[in-house]
Amino acid sequence: MRREKGGVRVVMGYIEAIREIEEQFQSGIDKVHAFSVYDDPDYFYDYVQGLLDGLEAGVDSRDIVNIQNAKGLGYAINTSQELKFVTEIAATTGIVLDPVYSGKAAYGMLKDMAENTKKWEGRKILFIQRVCSFPAINKMFFPNGNLAFYLSVKQLDLN
Repeated sequence: MRREKGGVRVVMGYIEAIREIEEQFQSGIDKVHAFSVYDDPDYFYDYVQGLLDGLEAGVDSRDIVNIQNAKGLGYAINTSQELKFVTEIAATTGIVLDPVYSGKAAYGMLKDMAENTKKWEGRKILFIQRVCSFPAINKMFFPNGNLAFYLSVKQLDLN
């Protein structure tokens, strides 16, 4: 029964995230900012366009999404700065980011925020990461049980 309740909470979390994104678009958000850690941005623009076309949305993916390359040295290859970043985030916040996906995406986002402060100034950010390799991390570090908690959605207020 606990698993079902947990699953319901996860689904409700995704629904709430979708509602938040919808509200932001209705209130004048210009674009969703995405950070690619697996392939180049053109691949993902095409992928999103296929989804939009399937929905007959009549929208160009490049008009609603800004995709930046956060792959760094390559897929699943980390710099010492990226590894230090995921370690510091875990130590200071309790939020576990994996170095392959969520860590690289968050690192890329925060790096862009530091380099382009005017672009991000006064905005609220909803960081969403679909966790792909988290079960492997859970088994590596917590072989006898589950990780106490994990946030894949974290709202940051830059004000």
